[in-house]
Amino acid sequence: MGATGHFGGTLTHGKGYMKDALPSAIKKIVGIQAGEEKLILLENVQEAHVYDAIIQPILRQRCQSCHGDKKQEGGLALHNRESLLKGGEEGSVLTAGKLEKSELYARLILPEGHEGRMPPKGRTPISAEQIQLIGWWIEQGADFEKKAKDLKQNDKIAAILKNLEEGDSSVKSAYAALPDAPSLPEDAIQQLQLKGIKVIPLSADNNYVMVNAINYPEFFRCRYAGSVKDER
Repeated sequence: MGATGHFGGTLTHGKGYMKDALPSAIKKIVGIQAGEEKLILLENVQEAHVYDAIIQPILRQRCQSCHGDKKQEGGLALHNRESLLKGGEEGSVLTAGKLEKSELYARLILPEGHEGRMPPKGRTPISAEQIQLIGWWIEQGADFEKKAKDLKQNDKIAAILKNLEEGDSSVKSAYAALPDAPSLPEDAIQQLQLKGIKVIPLSADNNYVMVNAINYPEFFRCRYAGSVKDER
């Protein structure tokens, strides 16, 4: 459980403000991009399985807060192969080899401000390079098993892929081997709230939370400053 005494009143400033105020280290933990941080870094990009190592991480960090295993807006989940192939309430979102028939891609390239554009306004936007990678994967057959070296690459795609291999190693380590966090028991949350401590989920796709204890000065001297693991 992450803890902080005060984030400058972020809880009162509207949707999205709290996430913008989080330190870079916390943003990395919960999948929020900070500035120009790399999304994915690979040892050997050409040997990487495109879906597992490149496409799914993009979908996880940019789409799954609304389309994951815990929340499926429009009946659409994108957290695994089966869900991606199944589509949503309006049908399929992926047609191998055909960008024009793949709703997944079409929604990403709608004009800024269009109500159907994804991710929606207020969410961390997907980069042009990430859109190109998704489009490339679909155009090359949307194969779930092939490696990057097995798919045709133009100069632009090759350069984007190479950039995933040459990123800052310090950013890479921030994403590596992040353990799953157990959920905080409801009774523990209630005990904290009775003391004026606010517990705020940071993502729909994991159990990390932020604790705001500005109204409880004794917080850092008591057992509530421990981790969720320590509490259980």
